[in-house]
Amino acid sequence: WGVVKLQLHTEPVRKLRETFRELHPSKRQRGRRKLGDAQADRFSDEWHALGKRCLARGHVPLARRYARRGVPPSLRPQIYRVLLGLPNVEHPQGCSEAEKAYYARLKAHVDKIELVTDELFQMDVQHVADNDYYFPFEEALGNVVLAFSRDPWVLHNSAVRTHARLAAKHKEPTDGPAWKAGSAVPPCAVQPFRGFVSYTAPLTFVYEREEPIYYCLRAMYAKFWCKLNVMRTAECTLLPLCKLFEQLVIENHPKLFFYLVQIGVDPLAVALPWIQFGFVGLLDVDQVLLLWDRILGFEDLSLLPILAAAIFVYRSEKLLSATSLDDVKDMFSDGSILQVVPLIQTFLFCG
Repeated sequence: WGVVKLQLHTEPVRKLRETFRELHPSKRQRGRRKLGDAQADRFSDEWHALGKRCLARGHVPLARRYARRGVPPSLRPQIYRVLLGLPNVEHPQGCSEAEKAYYARLKAHVDKIELVTDELFQMDVQHVADNDYYFPFEEALGNVVLAFSRDPWVLHNSAVRTHARLAAKHKEPTDGPAWKAGSAVPPCAVQPFRGFVSYTAPLTFVYEREEPIYYCLRAMYAKFWCKLNVMRTAECTLLPLCKLFEQLVIENHPKLFFYLVQIGVDPLAVALPWIQFGFVGLLDVDQVLLLWDRILGFEDLSLLPILAAAIFVYRSEKLLSATSLDDVKDMFSDGSILQVVPLIQTFLFCG
């Protein structure tokens, strides 16, 4: 029934429950206020204190376990840096002097030479900045994304290469190493594509300055997001994740999946941008970050198709009355009421 016809390995629900057992409803989570106000406030205070102890120890495995149940906004800037292996800094919104100097050099490269890809990256910035949440950060987003495009670190450190490397044929009139003949253009070797800025936008709610936004984006892209933009069969790349989404919907609500196919709607056509861009654009920013907390904590992108399948099953009653793709898209046009933690918990553990 699904779009992905390849025989790809996907984990059964039993295995997913084991992998994400720390999301079980019996464990208190940041992002689900099902307790009374007094209990919720007490848990919030205790969880914040535990997070500060994690930061004091600076132990990455401990920080991962902590993030699996949600990170308080005030601790997120530092916890993310620990999880991504970035240098320790004293100020929550700071970064190291070496990081500041390197980012300044990248911006100087942007100012010195304009690339044909710059305008395409800026078009994507404008597209994302059309969202009410992100339009105040348009300038910062543009600066960070163009700096990313100039950084050869991305080419050499990404888990997978998003695009084939395009080499410059002629030496440019500059002494910068990224511009020598034969080097990648742009130096990051990631060609602009619509939606790329989605990986940057939520970080403007975590960090106040461009430098820490940049290094968090770079590390997350190299470790996670690059996998969502390649056509491979390797684990936790886009194709297996799409296959997992289809499998989960078919197993949990075959009637819904078959009905949508009958009316000419491929569920994956709707869910693909959610999965590919980390649910930016569908969920409220706070919910996106609660999801990203768990992705960093578990180091597993399978949460993306799990959440996508959970949303389809949650909206199944309305979807069974749809008659076209436009109807289905209208039903998902407003994701402001969607709550990440309850959806995942209900789908995995209460079905």
